[in-house]
Amino acid sequence: MNLISRKARPIRLLLLLAVLLPLAWFAWQRSRFLSELSVAQKLILNQENYWAIESLRKTEQHFGFHPETSLLMARANRYLGDPDAFRRSLEHAKDAGLPAKRAQQEELLYQAQRGELPDVVLQMSRLMQESEDQFEAASVALVYGLLVRNDFDGANEFLNLWQSQEQQSPWIPLFRGMMLLAKRDWKGARDLLEPARERAPGFVPFYANLGTAYLGLNESEKAVRVLERHLESHPEDADASLKLASALRQLGRSQEAFQLLVKVSPKGEPSHDILLEIAKINIENGESQQGIDRLATVARSWPEDVPVATALSQAYQQLGDEPKASYYASIADAGQKELNSADAKLFSLLNQPQRSAKDCYELGHVLLHKQSRPNGVYWLESALKIDEGFVPAHQDMVVYYTRTNQPQLAAVHQRYINRFDNADTQKNTGSVNNATEKNDLGSSTQGNSQNLPRPTQP
Repeated sequence: MNLISRKARPIRLLLLLAVLLPLAWFAWQRSRFLSELSVAQKLILNQENYWAIESLRKTEQHFGFHPETSLLMARANRYLGDPDAFRRSLEHAKDAGLPAKRAQQEELLYQAQRGELPDVVLQMSRLMQESEDQFEAASVALVYGLLVRNDFDGANEFLNLWQSQEQQSPWIPLFRGMMLLAKRDWKGARDLLEPARERAPGFVPFYANLGTAYLGLNESEKAVRVLERHLESHPEDADASLKLASALRQLGRSQEAFQLLVKVSPKGEPSHDILLEIAKINIENGESQQGIDRLATVARSWPEDVPVATALSQAYQQLGDEPKASYYASIADAGQKELNSADAKLFSLLNQPQRSAKDCYELGHVLLHKQSRPNGVYWLESALKIDEGFVPAHQDMVVYYTRTNQPQLAAVHQRYINRFDNADTQKNTGSVNNATEKNDLGSSTQGNSQNLPRPTQP
């Protein structure tokens, strides 16, 4: 019996090892997976979303698709504002077993962040009550949604509540700084964001917003430092690259600025802002004709653009062409007066909760034609959110999409204009002989616009 018992011991040991080794291997793999997941979570917490996605891709290469990795991927893409990547990642998460309710919550956060929820405060409040761990995510999406709608009063009110619950969140001073920047209070934003960054130096959004404040204050060296730090975390941020190039040019580092702009220029035709910045470098280097050539297409598309007219006036002045220099200087001077009025209107709109479609349109129209296409479109879309049948805003959107070679989107707004005109014509059938009524058609359309169908996206 003793001999049998002694022979059985190695067998039992082998059997035990056969059981324990796979368990140990599984535990080790699970520990590695959770460790890599934790790294991605920390990156997202600091808004290092670009590198979080890179980290999660490597994790999925090692361990395959998991609901946790795909959900974090969706969250990072949500913060980056990439709708297609967000949808793909969320679908992967659901396919990998993410509960439907959790996927729905992430979808709600996405819609809230983009300002697409009409009852955003109510929806996010419910989400906070359903899941306590979603408080910060819902708070961030809520404030973003309010800011998209320029509801600064609502954002301030919620930030006060948020601060009473969680004083240390870096998001609170960030959002307050963003609102100051929207009002072009560069100094106020700088004085708020600098100490906030010192308290949370790893929180990336501080750097891009400080860069905007420093540029507004002509503190170019500081702008370069913080924008370079931001681009370490978000190397594909074209807007930050453009601001960095501007700061470098102001410091006399034109060659570095030029190389950076070439690097971030998309394939094909660069954006108008990039062309303008490169042209400024050309003009400052005495390469006036190159600057003129670069701005030719922009000047044809947007002949009232003030920064473009200013640059062209300087270029022709260098070439000794006084008539053309004077011509573009007159465009710049006239447009600048309108931009000064637009600044006053901007401050007024940002400080009044109730806005009219007409006010938003007037601001958007000036910005679109004379300074900034993105900002102009933003305010034109704000006008249409207030009154989706406000024809002048649709007309400007047709102009924008036509000049930027996006005919399908131009057609969306043109269809809306046509529908409005058709509805107005039908309404006034039988009154065509009344000259006074016919002449008043243009002023009577806005009040009936809410009954018109929303155009279908192509």
